[in-house]
Amino acid sequence: QIRIFVEAVHATKYEIPALLALCSLRRSEILALTWDKIDLDAGTILVQGAIVPDENGKYIHKKENKNRSSRRTVPIMIPQLKEALAAAPRTSEYVSTMHPSAILNGINRVCGKAGLPEVGIHGLRHSFASLAYHLNMPEKIAMQIGGWENDTTMKRIYTHVAKSDVSKYQSIMQTYYQNTNEITNEKSQSL
Repeated sequence: QIRIFVEAVHATKYEIPALLALCSLRRSEILALTWDKIDLDAGTILVQGAIVPDENGKYIHKKENKNRSSRRTVPIMIPQLKEALAAAPRTSEYVSTMHPSAILNGINRVCGKAGLPEVGIHGLRHSFASLAYHLNMPEKIAMQIGGWENDTTMKRIYTHVAKSDVSKYQSIMQTYYQNTNEITNEKSQSL
């Protein structure tokens, strides 16, 4: 479903924030991301700072991230994101100037049009962790990229077992038992 979403969000105004979330960035980190933190030559994003609502609901820029491990350098792992960043007009110091609810609603509209469940920004961050798990990315690397301070949070909340993984191992298990039955049948026939 991730590939379907990436294709569906292509060339929309939600493409960059959505793909940043798929690279593990939190909503607050996407909102705070400035162009000077993107190094297209190195293919990296420096995640530093957050834009969050204050007690009155007004969005404020904090220089510090959620926790110590949240300040990190994230590799740009999606070629489509690198292309979109290179082509984007730089009309503001911020990469995304949309209101968080506009991004959320836009991502969910893209999902709906593509026949996918609505996931929003945070769901795309979940998708990063799930895909990292599915691709057997070492946990320490996934934690570093995702800015998780410990593996408990990542394991408990962010890694969802992919249906394709379940099917793969179901098939392996079925093959094992089929081969066991074939061996048992061969032995009983030879007696």
